[in-house]
Amino acid sequence: MPFLLILTALVSACTVQDGLNDYNSEEYGALRITAEGSLAADIFVNGWLHPEKTPAQIDSLPAGEYEITLLYPHRLCDQGRLELAIGAGSITDLSFSFSQKTGGNLSVLSDPAGARVILDDLVLGVTPFHYDGFPIGAYLLEIQKGSHRSNSQFIEIRENERFSGSFTLSPRKTLLVEHFSNTNCPPCPQAEAIIENLVGEFTKDEVISIGYHASFPSNADPMYRFAQAANDARAEFYKLAAAPAVYLNGKFLMLTSFPQLEEDLRNAILESAQEIPQVLLHIEMTKLRGLEIECRLHIECSENLPNGANLYYAVTEDTIRYETAPGTNGQTHFADVMRAMHSVPASTIEMNGLHGTITQKLSLSAIPAGKLWLLVWLQAEDKSIIQSVKSPLSLF
Repeated sequence: MPFLLILTALVSACTVQDGLNDYNSEEYGALRITAEGSLAADIFVNGWLHPEKTPAQIDSLPAGEYEITLLYPHRLCDQGRLELAIGAGSITDLSFSFSQKTGGNLSVLSDPAGARVILDDLVLGVTPFHYDGFPIGAYLLEIQKGSHRSNSQFIEIRENERFSGSFTLSPRKTLLVEHFSNTNCPPCPQAEAIIENLVGEFTKDEVISIGYHASFPSNADPMYRFAQAANDARAEFYKLAAAPAVYLNGKFLMLTSFPQLEEDLRNAILESAQEIPQVLLHIEMTKLRGLEIECRLHIECSENLPNGANLYYAVTEDTIRYETAPGTNGQTHFADVMRAMHSVPASTIEMNGLHGTITQKLSLSAIPAGKLWLLVWLQAEDKSIIQSVKSPLSLF
C-alpha cells in the first residue's frame, strides 16, 4: 500500500528444512499490540483482519514471519507495515503511533453481494463495504467471490472525496489440474515445470492446481510421507499406474511427449473454460488455529446435486524449495503440494432448495513453512469435477 513503510523486526530466526518450519509444531508465539492514545485501531495480520481492535493480544501464532498493519480513520500509522518473525514460546510487544491525516472515503458494492474487498493485499471485508477516512493514495482494488470471475482495477482515494465502485461478477467454471510426481521419478521435474508454467498463465478463478506425490518409484519422497494416507488414497482413486500423471477436471491426459503435454493441457483448459457452470462454490470462511482448519462453504446449484457426488477439501503449500534435492531426479522446487485432504458425501450438505452451507474441519500433521491455500471441489461419481474453488488460509 502506498502509505506503508516496510520495516523489519526479527525476533527469532526461522529456517526452512525439508519444507517444514524448524520448530516443534505444538509451540507457538503471541503478539501484544497497542496503539498510542488508546486508539481502537483495526489490526491486519498477513492481510487478514483480526476480530479485535487494539489493544489486543493474539495468541497461538505458529512461529514464522508475519506482516502487521494497523488502520484507523483519518490517521496515518507512523510505523507503516511491520514485518517480523515470531519465535515459538515468545510474546512480542508492538506499539504503534498515528499522525493526524485527513483521508478519503471508500464504498464498494457488488452483484452478487458478499464478495471480498481486497485493497493492496489487505482483506478489508465483504460487499457492501464502506470505510470513511481511509488513507489517501493509489491502490489496487480486487473484488473476489468464489466461482465468479474476479474484478480488479487501480483506484485513487482522494482527500475528503468518496470513491464509489459497483461491480458485477459473472459466474464461471474453475478448472482443477491434478498432477502426480515423485522425487525419484526422472521425467517428473520437466512435467511439473510445464504444469506450473501453464497454470501460471491463468488466474486463480480460471485454473487451480494440486500436486500429489506417489509412493513409487520410491516411498522415501518426503512430500509423499508428509501426507501418506491422502496421497495413497488419491492414487488409488485414479488407479494410478505411473508418474508423472496429469488429470484435468478428473480426466486423464495421456503423456506421450512433453511438448504434447503442454499443447494438450492448454487446449483442454481452453475448451473446458467454455462450459457453463451448474454449481457455484464460495468459501465464506477459512480459519487455521494450531493444526486444525475450519472451513465454511456455500454452494449454489441450478439443479439438484448429482447422486454419489463428493466434496473434497485439500490444503496445498504454494512453493516448497530444498537446498539439496530430496531425491535422485535433482528437483528442488515444488509447486502446489498437497499437505492434507478430507472428503465428505455431497449429500451431507444442508440444502435449502438450491442453496446450501456446510462447515467442515480437517487437520495438518505439522505446520508447513510456505503459504497455505484451501482447495474445495465437487466431484461426480464418474470422476468428473463439477466445480472447484481456491482460497488462502486465514488465521482468523
